[in-house]
Amino acid sequence: MLEVNNLVALSTVVGGFATGFAAAFAIVGIPLTYIQIKTSKELHREGIAKGLYREYLADAINRPDFITPNIEQLKRTGKFVQYELFIAHMLYSLEEILAHTNEKEWENVVIGQLKTHIEYLRSEDFHHKRKYYDSALITLIANIT
Repeated sequence: MLEVNNLVALSTVVGGFATGFAAAFAIVGIPLTYIQIKTSKELHREGIAKGLYREYLADAINRPDFITPNIEQLKRTGKFVQYELFIAHMLYSLEEILAHTNEKEWENVVIGQLKTHIEYLRSEDFHHKRKYYDSALITLIANIT
């Protein structure tokens, strides 16, 4: 009978240690899972931003006269409406990039692209279209020197 009591006591101690280990792993595992989910979301957002930027650049490569535009020449040659559509696509892409990232590096990329087209973005031609874009993007445009 004594041996049975010893076995019961031993199994209770072992069960207690097992429960303790399980609790410790759970306590450690929850923060690690949170970090893994957060990292996964950040990588997904970065992937979206890169994809949008790559798509915009592919469009820009096919339209070299829009990359460093001469607004008056575009108007004379009848390409101004196409340029405005190119800008609409660019601004949409840049808005989405800003929405999916929080990094200063991406904001600098956006500002660099906006600077190239600042003449148009500050023109009367664009002024009435500003309402279609996110206020954060319009603020970036306004703050470009």
